[in-house]
Amino acid sequence: MSGQYGSYGSQQGRSRGPHTGRGPKNYQRSEERIKEDVSECLENDGYLDASEIEVKVQNGIVTLSGSVDSREDKRRAEQLAEDCPGVKDVTNQLRVTQSGRESGTSQHQGSSSYQSGQSGQTGQQSQQSTRKSA
Repeated sequence: MSGQYGSYGSQQGRSRGPHTGRGPKNYQRSEERIKEDVSECLENDGYLDASEIEVKVQNGIVTLSGSVDSREDKRRAEQLAEDCPGVKDVTNQLRVTQSGRESGTSQHQGSSSYQSGQSGQTGQQSQQSTRKSA
């Protein structure tokens, strides 16, 4: 069906608006689907190595456990999970480890750009402050 609102299944049906995220009455996304979506978001992020992250979901609450290479990666994983549909809250139990990395060098150039939009820091400034606190 098409008309002034476009056709069903078109981009128009997926646009962001004031009612985005408000599904049918009593609809709740399944835990399996939330886990799948969160896992895909983590996997598809080009700046995060999610190979040591485990995702669990209970009552819409996502628990991230395992390890990541930096505090920035820990925050990034939490934010990615939080942004997935159906997620009510995120419990971040990720540990920061430097295994397999040379100390004093950053393997994640550009990854701080995700945070820079929110904190106002450039990737270089963020890396410098991380080195000073280490």
